[in-house]
Amino acid sequence: APGTRARAMAAARDELRAAYGRLLFRALTPDEFLAIHARTDLSARPFPWKAAAAFLDRAVTTEAAAKAILPFFLRALAPLDKHLAGKTYLGGAGPVLADVVIYMAAWPAVAAMDTTQRWALPNLCRWLDGLQHRVLRLVSPPPPAPLKKPREVAFDYDRPAGPVKLTFQTPGGEVRALDGAVVATAPPLPPGGAGGGTAAPPAR
Repeated sequence: APGTRARAMAAARDELRAAYGRLLFRALTPDEFLAIHARTDLSARPFPWKAAAAFLDRAVTTEAAAKAILPFFLRALAPLDKHLAGKTYLGGAGPVLADVVIYMAAWPAVAAMDTTQRWALPNLCRWLDGLQHRVLRLVSPPPPAPLKKPREVAFDYDRPAGPVKLTFQTPGGEVRALDGAVVATAPPLPPGGAGGGTAAPPAR
């Protein structure tokens, strides 16, 4: 029914807006969500970094910072992986500002993931790998401060043996699913390893 379909589409938009907010560490208003979905020319010179920077003032910018709260990022990125199934861009057929903004916010977490975690988010990683070379061309010269130039993330396309599940390891060695359930145990992580984490970003 049309009403049911409209409600489903609205719920999907709200889920995507919330996912963006978690990655950016700021809640997006409906108007901001519309603005971040404005069509964008990825070949534009100079690229409108000012528009992107307006959304990235709180985003994590380093792999080390993302690794410290990796479980938080895994939970934040899972809805994006679902949204990107069958899509090349976050907006669908063509690039939107969100592709650049969310790439800049997500690449540190993807860089911090192990191969199994990346394979458990296949749509997200396909999107990021397909986009990163285009964005890296935009950041030469580097984007204006406080934005930082991202680094290229290398992907291993050899699928790991066995089932691929999205899990993380706590400092004590518990391997947990995103819902917190313990699914296995492993040797404790070294100091600085990704643990249960907090939703507050560390030093960027």
